Amino acid sequence: MAEAPELEALYQKYEDDGFIVITLLGENMDSQTPSQSDLEEWADSLGVTHPVVADPNFDYTFGFIDGNSIGLPSMHIIAAGGEVVARDIWADENDVQSYLP
Repeated sequence: MAEAPELEALYQKYEDDGFIVITLLGENMDSQTPSQSDLEEWADSLGVTHPVVADPNFDYTFGFIDGNSIGLPSMHIIAAGGEVVARDIWADENDVQSYLP
């Protein structure tokens, strides 16, 4: 949750340049697959306008993780064309700028 406001600020600043932020939530507070209501509440509570989607059992997230352990949050940069250019980093503005089209 700590990174959400920073990512939202970067999203707002660079959205017109093609930068997209997508937050994947693997579970809700009850360790269940997040419902649409859970996703909306999470986004609203943090003032997030970028997409927030459910990732049941972290299935999609595991595709970016080496090994079988997830350190959350897990942030990745996927460049134009879908190429994963940075895995499990804390992306900052310099990172975003370096991969913009």
